Amino acid sequence: MSADYDLVILGGTLEGRFAASLAAGYGARIALIEPPNVFSQRQQVRYLLKGLQQLAKGQALHVVDAWFRQSASPFDFANRERKQLDWTALLKWSAIAAETQSIYLSPDALSSRGVDFISAMPNSLVDRRQSLSSGLIVTAEKRTLSTRSVLAAFGTVPRTVPRAETSIDSSIPLITGIENLLMSDRLPTDISIWGDSFRAIDWAEALNALGTTVTLVADRFLRDEDSEIRELMRSQLLAAGIKIISSTQRRSPKPSSEIILQLGRHKPALALPDFVYQPAQNYQGIDARIPERPYLLSNNRLQTAHPRVFACGSLLRRRVFPFSIAKHEAQHAVSNALF
Repeated sequence: MSADYDLVILGGTLEGRFAASLAAGYGARIALIEPPNVFSQRQQVRYLLKGLQQLAKGQALHVVDAWFRQSASPFDFANRERKQLDWTALLKWSAIAAETQSIYLSPDALSSRGVDFISAMPNSLVDRRQSLSSGLIVTAEKRTLSTRSVLAAFGTVPRTVPRAETSIDSSIPLITGIENLLMSDRLPTDISIWGDSFRAIDWAEALNALGTTVTLVADRFLRDEDSEIRELMRSQLLAAGIKIISSTQRRSPKPSSEIILQLGRHKPALALPDFVYQPAQNYQGIDARIPERPYLLSNNRLQTAHPRVFACGSLLRRRVFPFSIAKHEAQHAVSNALF
């Protein structure tokens, strides 16, 4: 029995759509399954950060100008600018940018290239192999797809901050994902960011520059970098007014932040069957505080433990890397999956 598709991509990320476009260019039979609205939300968050960084950069330039022109106190100027920030307009801009800046990867554009675009939550992945050529079965709502190969490109999501670790009253909403900023009607005045990655630092710096009080909560600050980089970044953040504390310090009773964002340790956004993962002992030493397998392991061909399931992007590591790296991985994975 032949497979319906050469490759089914479990997507929801920029690299997932890029992989679908690339595979279609090879003339392969491609299906892309995405949970509804996940891609657009991730793209809007991406452009929201860019917008905040541009506003922070522009405000810094105005402050420098104020110093030399002596037209106003730079601190008063900064406060006045913060009051003028239209958060709703910024959210609208980020939503428009998310829809228009990658139009060649839109569902319509992909469909025109022959990609079967399915907006649904993937339900299961089943190995029906009697031999290496027998294929896999992917189900999504009312669809059942047989395929030669699968590419996992659905990315990761932050792990939830345990409420016991936050010292927050139960009546206060616990917001743990950066996407939840999209639901806010104004720029928050006080934020705690749980994370030890450069992505967490980017958000901390941008929000702090616009007047938000930021506390960076990290078990081990920039754990994957060397000591000199850690000390340099720490000193720069402290000089900018960003407070850095450990999660053990955060357990003590302290005033609650308006919003808590979890941008540190991540987990796969979707659950995959056990046959995709390497043996449990291969994960020992990766992160002793996370008992379950935190992400996928792959070989140099981006194969998982299953020879016909490939992966790319943040699924393969604890950190979120730039799209340029994820794009290269997607290209490599598609080539290996098809050929």
